Amino acid sequence: MNIQIHKITFYWVNAFIIRTDACTVLWDTGWLPEGETLPAFLEANGFPSDGQLRLPGGSAPLKIDYIVLSHAHYDHCSLAEDWRALCGAPGAKIIAHERGFDYLTTGRKADPFVFNHMAQADASFMAFIRDNAPNPMPACRPDILVGDDGLDMHAMGFPGRLVYTPGHTADAMTLVTDDGSVFSGDTISEMHLLGNLQEKFAPGIFGANWMNIGDDVIRESCRRILELGDRFYLGHGEPRTREELGELMFWN
Repeated sequence: MNIQIHKITFYWVNAFIIRTDACTVLWDTGWLPEGETLPAFLEANGFPSDGQLRLPGGSAPLKIDYIVLSHAHYDHCSLAEDWRALCGAPGAKIIAHERGFDYLTTGRKADPFVFNHMAQADASFMAFIRDNAPNPMPACRPDILVGDDGLDMHAMGFPGRLVYTPGHTADAMTLVTDDGSVFSGDTISEMHLLGNLQEKFAPGIFGANWMNIGDDVIRESCRRILELGDRFYLGHGEPRTREELGELMFWN
């Protein structure tokens, strides 16, 4: 099995190009401040751009078949249509969970983030979200909607499956490939990029224990994710092994 993973970090959030012999998936889209463009950002970060997407060191244009959104938050989905345009006609198909459809297609939601008491008590963190989260965010139109039972992608040419893992949001999904790679979005994520949250939100820095729809819900999803593979690619931070995450998860 040949699976190549290319991480692209958009300021504080990761997107991943996952390439196989038969199919290429973009996991999450990243985010850019107003005035920046996707082709210029990719060019500046080693992805040659002449109106077509190319990998660093590659000469042939790269065709992305599917853009999979881990959840409907601006830093993970707001460039979906930009990526689709860069891929050229007919463009990649966007895959999202059905619970995020209304927000994705309108870009508007009264309360796009759900904060627990720890986040609400931290003025600097709340100010960061207020100052950086666009509302409305750029909209997109998913082509394929996933239900709570997930989606097996083998028939689509991709060696993996989507697993519904709610907690950070009600529409959160995790991607698992046949070689044991797990892409967790923000359900398991390293949050010290926003400051020393280990001190603010003791006893750990992993897991979205400050932004979730229920502490018990996200903890159950985190435990489930840890059983899905052995190499974890996070929405924020660097890849981790199961052993590393098992030692660092916030409920330990």
